[in-house]
This record gives sequence, C-alpha cells and structure tokens, in this order.
Amino acid sequence: MARNQQGERRLAAVVAMDIEGYTAHMVDDEIGTLEVLKGHRALLKDLIKTHQGRLVGTAGDSLLIEFSSAIRAIEFASASQPALKKRNKGIPAARRLEFRTGINLGGVIVDGDDIVGDGVNIAARLQTLAEVGGICISQSIYEQVSEKMPLGFEFVGERTVKNVAEPVQVYRAVIDGPLGRVAAPVASPDSNTQAGTPPPSAVSNRSCFISCVALGVLGVHRLYLGRPKTAVPMFFTGGGLVIWWWADIFAAASGTLNDEKGRPVTSWF
Repeated sequence: MARNQQGERRLAAVVAMDIEGYTAHMVDDEIGTLEVLKGHRALLKDLIKTHQGRLVGTAGDSLLIEFSSAIRAIEFASASQPALKKRNKGIPAARRLEFRTGINLGGVIVDGDDIVGDGVNIAARLQTLAEVGGICISQSIYEQVSEKMPLGFEFVGERTVKNVAEPVQVYRAVIDGPLGRVAAPVASPDSNTQAGTPPPSAVSNRSCFISCVALGVLGVHRLYLGRPKTAVPMFFTGGGLVIWWWADIFAAASGTLNDEKGRPVTSWF
C-alpha cells in the first residue's frame, strides 16, 4: 500500500475484528488464551499479506486492518473466517477464540501509522453487530462487491453510529449461503432491525440469572457477562451494599441485563 503522509485524507476499506467473550476467556485461562490468540494472529497476518492489506494496529483482542479496495477487504474476511474455524478445530472447545468482523469503505485520516475517522468508526460498529464467526458490511462495501464476489448477502437493517450523522445500512456476508445480491433496503425495517437496536447476546440468561441470585452479591454474574470492571467494585462493596445486586436480579429476570458489548441477554437456553 502507499506510504503514509501525516494528515492525509484517503478512501480506504477498513476491517475491524474482535474476539467474542475475550474477557471471560482471560479470566478462565489467561496463559492459554494468549497462546491461542498468538496463533490466530499469526494466521491473520499471513492472510493480510496475501491480500495486500496493512495491519494498522492491535489492542488486546482486536485488529484494525486497511485495504486499498473493497474487493481485497472482503476477500480477506471471507478467507479468514473459515481459516480461523479450521484452526479452532484443533483447539479444546473451552479455549477456542472466535472473531466478529466488520468492514466499511469510507474516508480515513492518517495519524502516523494509525488511521482515524468515520471510516474506522463505522467498521468498528459493524464488528459489534456481526454474529460470532460472521461478517457485517456497510452499504458502501455492498455496492462494490455484491455482483463481483461468490458470496450471499442479507440485509440486516439500519444502525446508528456514534458521531456519525446518518444511519448506516448494514448487510451480513454469507460465506456458505446462496450467491448474489439481496433486495434493496426497505424504507421501514421491521422491529428487529430498527436503528440503534443491538442484536441479542449469545450468553444464556438462565445461567446468568442463577449466578446472579446465588453469587451476585460478589459480582460473579458480571464476570460471566464479560464485565470485570464492574464486577470488582461489586465484590468489594457487597453488591453495592446489595442495591446493585437486587437491580441486576430484576434486570436478569426481565431480560434487560446487557453483556460486555451492550447486547441484551434475553435467551433462557
């Protein structure tokens, strides 16, 4: 890719990747999790090079990657998820790490070796909307690749992005599904795809509720949700003098308790 010029503005295909439940994995087995992460990153770095991308940075479990075209970005993503799935097969189930991927084509600003701007913000937001092991793309990516890639695409709906004025049209790339374009976005998506509504969490509300009732005063259920920063204060304050504990029991019972990604924990199975 072209050499960076400080303050340069350019169009880029940005890929944001993040591991599902990484905090919980670290709590359970820090050394083992880092070992698996190291292997996954090595695999991804090879694929980034193969598809002529640039690894902008890593922070914890996340990766930010820049490509010069939407085609190269989606080729990388559609190759990386099956490769990661294959590698996970050789790892014990409890230690497997699965990525979510978001891709956006938009303007970025060069800041040293980093890139910032709406193009990056939208890719990061799309990543949080993707299914585990899945890929979510923006309208700008969809328009570039829908008729050129051997993938299927499903319209998810409109989503809002912090500090971005207009809602973002979101699509899911289906690696193993029917090929081709999807219908154009409808003017009024159904209630499950309204702007700003996050998808439900994969965490079991039943397990969360039981841990909340049994050990919630110690903040154990928040560790289960991947929220250690709030679990620690609960542990040392007796569940916030019991107030936080009771509030979380009510939230878990009513399906309004959220996981580390801000997704509601609604499934009881």
